[in-house]
Amino acid sequence: MICLVLNTDLEANEDLLLHKDRQALSRLIEANEVKLYSPPVFSDSMRLQRLRWFENKTTEYLSRIEALIQRNQTGPKSKELGTVKRTIEASYREILQASERQFLTWFRAINQDTLPLGESETKYFMAAYHAQLPVSQFLRSESERLKGYVSQVLEHAGDGVPTVIISKDEALSQACKPHAHITCCRQLIDFIKRNDVQSLLRRLDRGIATGQHFLAISRFQALAVSAGKRLSHALKEHVIGLQICDLLIPNDDNMAHIIGMGECGAVKAEFSQPIYFGAGDIGLEFELDIVVDVSFDIFKVDYFSLRHKPRIMAEYEHHVRVKDRSIARVKGVALIPFCLDYLAARNKGERLPHQTIKISSIDDVTLRNYTLAQVDG
Repeated sequence: MICLVLNTDLEANEDLLLHKDRQALSRLIEANEVKLYSPPVFSDSMRLQRLRWFENKTTEYLSRIEALIQRNQTGPKSKELGTVKRTIEASYREILQASERQFLTWFRAINQDTLPLGESETKYFMAAYHAQLPVSQFLRSESERLKGYVSQVLEHAGDGVPTVIISKDEALSQACKPHAHITCCRQLIDFIKRNDVQSLLRRLDRGIATGQHFLAISRFQALAVSAGKRLSHALKEHVIGLQICDLLIPNDDNMAHIIGMGECGAVKAEFSQPIYFGAGDIGLEFELDIVVDVSFDIFKVDYFSLRHKPRIMAEYEHHVRVKDRSIARVKGVALIPFCLDYLAARNKGERLPHQTIKISSIDDVTLRNYTLAQVDG
């Protein structure tokens, strides 16, 4: 059995419960191949991250609708847009509560072990209780918390038990290197990709013809250009709306949102290293550059000091919302849900359907070309 330690930097975005790596983890836990540990603050922190994401998304949608209303004040669609906005506002709390229930249901289902509170953590929980604030606001730095509960996991698991820690803490990763049975993975998908975990998942699904699936993927490599076109179709619903953080974005928080998507570059996919998620689901890591439209808010005084002034979408009392075009590099995992009937059709030379490729996760989005950071003086 592998002891897996989850940290609170596991991204709590809208796809938390839908990503195939999360589903693969649930499969391994159900089969008693993995024992999951989390710190006392994990549930609280993840729930708050998830709620914050939904709050930001809903606010963003309302803001976009308001901008459309302002541009169409006398147009035929103005009343309809107003109705949509009021409907979203009326169901705002209900949306957040449904999100919270969904997360808590998943969290209880994975049968994780919450580590006991140590003496140092107890005072933070008491402070949070009396202040009626989330516990995560009172705890020490992420790095210190993580190191504290990892030592607890090692005490519970015992010497020599294979232990994997999901963390982006480089200092912790270095500290684990002298211990042969302890390893660090930056993301959950990195754990699922490991050879020993892949072997476990295939062994659990002996009845599924994974060998034929993997052989088909090697043949699929010849259709990389065609795959890229289908991938671009699948990407749209996942990329549009994503938030990007880049120091070149000249507003206070260096944040922008992707609001549109254009041409895609050539797709680089790891056809030679497919990832098996269980239940016949196979993923391929991919990387490609895409043209994107980005939007962000910036104070007026900062906007007028820019050499390159992007187009203003909406104007407010102290700031403006602008739109510009950039190139983003997207990395993620695509699903190729092969079935044996499909393979037979493929061997006859039939065309690939658009539904063949789906996105499991978007793991990283970075700007490759941006012009907004040039400020006069």
